[in-house]
Amino acid sequence: MKYVYMGMDASKEKCEVTAIDQRGNSLTAPFTITPDEAGIDQLLTRIEPICKTLNATPIFGMEATGIYHLPIYVKLEELNYHVKVYNALELRAFRNKNIRKTKTDRIDALIIAEMLRFEAIPHQRQHDPATLELRELCRARYRIVKKIANTKKQINRNIDTIFRGYNEIFDDLYTKTSLHLLKKYTTPRAIEKLGLARLTKILKKQSHGHLGEARAQELIAACQKTITPSYMQEPSALETRYLIEQLDLLETQLKDIEKRIEEKYAQFDQHIATIPGIGTISAAVIQSEIGNIEDFNSPEQIVAYAGLDPTVRQSGEYTSTKHKISKRGSPILRHALYMAATTAWFHNPVCQQIYERKKKEKLHHKSAICVVARKLTHIIYSVMKNKKPFQTPNHILLKRNQENIPL
Repeated sequence: MKYVYMGMDASKEKCEVTAIDQRGNSLTAPFTITPDEAGIDQLLTRIEPICKTLNATPIFGMEATGIYHLPIYVKLEELNYHVKVYNALELRAFRNKNIRKTKTDRIDALIIAEMLRFEAIPHQRQHDPATLELRELCRARYRIVKKIANTKKQINRNIDTIFRGYNEIFDDLYTKTSLHLLKKYTTPRAIEKLGLARLTKILKKQSHGHLGEARAQELIAACQKTITPSYMQEPSALETRYLIEQLDLLETQLKDIEKRIEEKYAQFDQHIATIPGIGTISAAVIQSEIGNIEDFNSPEQIVAYAGLDPTVRQSGEYTSTKHKISKRGSPILRHALYMAATTAWFHNPVCQQIYERKKKEKLHHKSAICVVARKLTHIIYSVMKNKKPFQTPNHILLKRNQENIPL
């Protein structure tokens, strides 16, 4: 079968297109389309006569450019065309084979077409709309979680500026009681002015009786010892109040989107969620990022896709003994697997065995968790591939029974 290779470089307002045949010969002058219905019609009007003349099938390739390639990708998929989306790292490696360092959108479109040609019939990942919708929800949640983390970092910085020692009185700055104080009486002077009796009453009310006069005395003593530059006090206090309001909103949004994720994930097989250490939200994230398990021939391909594969540095007789993870691929999948591993090493007998062995080998905790995350990926691959819930292997159950270790 003959093919026409269509390289497409999409940006916000336009998409550069070029077409070559199986020998690399240009079939049409490069042209530009818009990423909308009219642009797709223009694209097909230009390419279909060429394919008909050559009795060839078009294959489209494009780079994953954030969200800008998606309209064209989705439409071509709906029309049952073969579309391959390349990772930027794949294109960079292929582009570097060219000695010349010129880079334009049209050159990128030609490079994509050449990659399609060298791949013959490239593998095309299949995603159903439900998986894509779940993925977008999970990625939106990921962005909210990052915003919450950044907001807390800024609050911590401001509190260290205007009230050093506050975080020693409240181990967790983000309890209901602590946030109430910071929002209404942000500066040491404002808290000190409350007086012991009133401060004690506020603490008791907000903590439901868990905190009282002793904590109030600690706070007043800390207020009297704190030195805050006058020019920083009001600006930092004002920003802290704004940040706490933002934090309240973000956490409300997080609860809402997690509820939506749980409802959407209920439409899928729940096999990943049966693995000890993986909760419903983590399972949904992993499910959506992996997508169709048939796109992967082995668990190691998912490990590489998540960027959990170790890098290898070797030259001549030198071989590095220190291996870091590659951190290439999906950062969201990598984060979900790592966070799941931090729980699984304690609750999952299989992962616990791996973790204990690596700790005996004097591996650092984080490195051992990365090994657990890779093992977890193998387990996930197995339950998704076999469409069966997780079961602890019999030999591990037997060993734990012999050692009287509870599951």
